[in-house]
Amino acid sequence: MKKTISMLLAIVMLLGAVMVPGLFTIRASAEEPAGPVAIKFHYSRDDGNYDDWDLFSWGAITGSAPFVEENGEMVATIYAAANTGSVGFIVRQGGDSWKGKDPDGDRFVETVYPELNMVQSGTLHVYCTTGAADFTVEEGDDIVKGAPAAAEYDITIKVHYYREDGAYSDWEVHMWNGVDTLDATRKFELEDVTYEGTTYGATATYYADAADSWVGFIVKKPDWTKDPDGDRHIDVSDVLSGTVHVYAKTGSALEDFIVDKSEAQVGAKITACIYDSITDELTVTTAVPIEGDFSGSFTLEGPGGEMTVTGISHEEGTCDYVIGFEGEIDPDSVYTVYYKGTPCMVTVPNIYSTEYFENENTYAGNDLGATWSAESTFFRLWAPTASAVSVNLYASGTEGTDDLIQSVEMTEDVNGTWIATVEGDLNGTYYTYSVTRKGQTVEAVDPYA
Repeated sequence: MKKTISMLLAIVMLLGAVMVPGLFTIRASAEEPAGPVAIKFHYSRDDGNYDDWDLFSWGAITGSAPFVEENGEMVATIYAAANTGSVGFIVRQGGDSWKGKDPDGDRFVETVYPELNMVQSGTLHVYCTTGAADFTVEEGDDIVKGAPAAAEYDITIKVHYYREDGAYSDWEVHMWNGVDTLDATRKFELEDVTYEGTTYGATATYYADAADSWVGFIVKKPDWTKDPDGDRHIDVSDVLSGTVHVYAKTGSALEDFIVDKSEAQVGAKITACIYDSITDELTVTTAVPIEGDFSGSFTLEGPGGEMTVTGISHEEGTCDYVIGFEGEIDPDSVYTVYYKGTPCMVTVPNIYSTEYFENENTYAGNDLGATWSAESTFFRLWAPTASAVSVNLYASGTEGTDDLIQSVEMTEDVNGTWIATVEGDLNGTYYTYSVTRKGQTVEAVDPYA
């Protein structure tokens, strides 16, 4: 069905599907067996009314699980992968409307134990009572624990903690941004380590990959009392392998901790990789300048496999390297740059929100669309990312009918617009636009009609 647009008619004739890039999340149900560890939350209410109550969890899987009757108890079950670590949970009312919580606040189940033993499989039972913040955890007979093998990871991080009172039993370290499966709380092991005249009485161990540029840590109690309050970051942007020692003292400022890399292999590695679609430049940034010849050190992979690197340019004194390559980078696909085998995913900023894009492509005129007269019709379309545009004229508005009169190439004009003038009276003529972007052409209706 075609519609009349002023003195002209427009038709939608799509030759290909268009998907507007966006962000979406696929959320799995917490009831799905997504891992070998089952965590069963047993919930007891004094009033016996469980209507509209469920369990919301994160850390293992983000989502909700209903309370169902099992052996006379109300139980919600979620599943986690091995080595998951901390699992957060809230008993809530009203589902996603969040009418209430019992009790108010976040709670965490830890699946990591001293000496980095972590739950690999089996069942954990968590017992909660209405109105009480405290809960108990019991291990099922099928629980299997084990420590991740250090050899699987590139970097070992040891956090050494000092307290004047020597009371380490209630303290632990939460760490993140290293190995995804080890994003969790680490229990301190009592171990005396002396550094620069201070004996640190407890140590927690964590791992990271060579691709990581930093690791966060918080010294805390199970109730999330922090020492000090806030997040700390360990810079490993130049660490390739080995052990990094971190020394923290109770009561110190957030920035007041020591990082010792004497047992680590340090050197250049990629910390950022950004493709500028406006300038068509792929810039790789390293933590420190690359020493010696860097030609042949970078490889680029795209959806179709390895892409040809045509050259590398570098301004002396900087850590930025511009990589030339054959082909095109599609912002909607995944690309990875490797430096000596260490990967870094290519980031493509959203050009539409940049000041440059707005300055160059904001059109303030009032003649977008088709401007008709008996003598001629003027077309203007805003398509700043297109490489070619044409306007197609049809004798009828019947979709699928082979009645194309002509296709007129449009000329790129100011502020991201394309223009064309067709002589003659086009009253009663149907039209569409064909827009080519990144080698693909899509035919569609005039958005300004």
